[in-house]
Amino acid sequence: MKVTNKRNDWGTIRKKGKIKYIWKQGILTYGIPVGILIVVINMSREVGFSNIFTLQNMIAGVIAALLNGVMIGLIYGLIMWAFYERRWGKENKNVK
Repeated sequence: MKVTNKRNDWGTIRKKGKIKYIWKQGILTYGIPVGILIVVINMSREVGFSNIFTLQNMIAGVIAALLNGVMIGLIYGLIMWAFYERRWGKENKNVK
């Protein structure tokens, strides 16, 4: 029963489209948080944690986090879409 539910879940997600999946699951859910984490870690190493919160460093950090997040999320979303599509195709091939 679980396999059927997963197949139906991916079928529902798949109908919404690749671009929506990449934006929602790749960029917003995964990429932006990871981008923020990477920037905070890198900036705390370079300028010290207390200096991260200056205006100049905050602006640079936000820009870097968004750029990193979009790139990381895009790559992650594309990889996961391909993975789930391949798995979904194999499962549906076996069902028919």
